[in-house]
Amino acid sequence: MLWTSPRLYTSRRNTIFAMPLSPLIALANIISDSASKIDNYCADNNVQLPDLAEPFTPQAEFVLLHPLISENASYIVAAAAQLSILVKPAPLSIITTAVQFHLTSALSVAVETHTAEILREAGPQGLHIKDIASKNKANPDNLGLCLRQKGSRVLRMLATEHIFTEISPDVFANNRLSSVFDTGKAFKDIEKKPSDKHVDTSGIAALVSHFSDDVYKASSYLSDAFADRSINFSDEADKAAFTLAFKTNLSPFDYFASPGNEHRGHRFAIGMKGGSNMVLPKAVVEGFDWNSLNTGVVVDVGGGIGSRSLAVAKEYPNISFVIQDTDFMIQDAVKFWNAELPDALTTGRVKLQVHDFFQPQPVKGADVYFLRMIMHDWADSYCIKILKNLRAAAAPHSKLFLVEAVLLYACNEPSESGAKRAAEKAPPAPLLPNYGHAHVFSYMSDIQMMVMFNGKERTFQQFHSLLSSAGWQLQDTTLKPPFVSTHQYLIALPA
Repeated sequence: MLWTSPRLYTSRRNTIFAMPLSPLIALANIISDSASKIDNYCADNNVQLPDLAEPFTPQAEFVLLHPLISENASYIVAAAAQLSILVKPAPLSIITTAVQFHLTSALSVAVETHTAEILREAGPQGLHIKDIASKNKANPDNLGLCLRQKGSRVLRMLATEHIFTEISPDVFANNRLSSVFDTGKAFKDIEKKPSDKHVDTSGIAALVSHFSDDVYKASSYLSDAFADRSINFSDEADKAAFTLAFKTNLSPFDYFASPGNEHRGHRFAIGMKGGSNMVLPKAVVEGFDWNSLNTGVVVDVGGGIGSRSLAVAKEYPNISFVIQDTDFMIQDAVKFWNAELPDALTTGRVKLQVHDFFQPQPVKGADVYFLRMIMHDWADSYCIKILKNLRAAAAPHSKLFLVEAVLLYACNEPSESGAKRAAEKAPPAPLLPNYGHAHVFSYMSDIQMMVMFNGKERTFQQFHSLLSSAGWQLQDTTLKPPFVSTHQYLIALPA
């Protein structure tokens, strides 16, 4: 391949020998070769990549999910970041990283001042910062006044990172990235009732707001949590960096539900919906051989309203489902299924059940126990409790289907531990084996789980050990390139 092609040299004795490419040229070649493949695919199939100047739409982004494009895009992102590190002075790289938190702060200002909504209504010609600020004049927190005085500096830094576009001095417009956190609502409606800003939206803006507020504050106490032995060595969700940041002895779940914090809990719930909306619902259909069940029963443990089960239910009408979650979530699930697939409830094909997964599993001998992004919320000791409850309920034919992030090492992996593992394509040298910056969100998510809940994302080996401790044997793992999905599939059998 182009990036591994050596340079050929001829010695004085006419002997031809190869010299390996320098990292600089190898990385540049990866970018060039991968870009050519994407460009050729687009030309051959008469499709276009999303335009940075155009608003974000899921339809426009769909082309990026094509396997050829996502694979080569992963290479480009990883190589570009590594190339930047290679040519940038090391002190500048470290100092820039140390102050990267300012980007999160600026993003929070943009969300809370409803700038994306204001600029959507202004159109592609954009709006001067004074006019953006004047629309926030009724803001009770004086954000509008602050925006008028200092907002151009905030938006200019975001524009420098390609979030918003500065059309002319102090005139800003939305672009593909900034419109991601546009709720689509009229500014006058948001201004009338700010507490309902995220209601009936995709939830992505709520997720950005949650990350740049609750999580950001919790993460700032990470080093303090490491220094506190009562927290550093704890598995408890009420002893994490979050509890230090918010000066509470409650877990985030309990804190968000406590009096005075309803707005945080409301935003968090909608934001979690936003996270789900970033993954195609049908992705879970591809992660398991559902045809093998025929008329089987699937228990969706901690399944929320059951949106992922719905995708499977529509494709496989012979499979029955039990959706389990808290009373609050099950109430919403009733409305969801009545709207999406009402016959499923009336015929009993889908049952909605209030259940705490730390208690014994009431559904015995199910064909599949399905858990999506449950394990990463909890420390190992709690995950083992959940998995042991499922193992006690499982029959010999039962399967455990987990959808989780699977972390790769930033070095060559140790030898496998016996389970079948889908052969993921190794990125070309000199890229990091874990795809580097192209996969960085999963590692940030790992730290996020730590600071919020004492949870964690796990490596393949850690999943193998965790499952073995609870009486399960990891049978199969499917890993996809990072741009296809941050969620991977693991299947285990009773040991």
